[in-house]
Amino acid sequence: MDGMVGHRRDQTIGHVRTKYSGLQTAVDRGRDRAQPSWVEVHGLCMLARVVCCYVALEFSAAGRSQTTRASMQSPLSLCS
Repeated sequence: MDGMVGHRRDQTIGHVRTKYSGLQTAVDRGRDRAQPSWVEVHGLCMLARVVCCYVALEFSAAGRSQTTRASMQSPLSLCS
């Protein structure tokens, strides 16, 4: 804390002027620190999407290459 506990200060929010105690200011700062940043929330989601898309593309490409290999092989004979 910055030594504001017990002291009062004016704070203007919009057109309303209120008085906050130093303790309330410290509580507000703690609440602000507890909220994750945009990067923490959306950055992880974006990373997960990229990884999922990569895996899907790899799976799709692997499936296509196996299909291509299977079509290039000679047909199996049931009489052998």
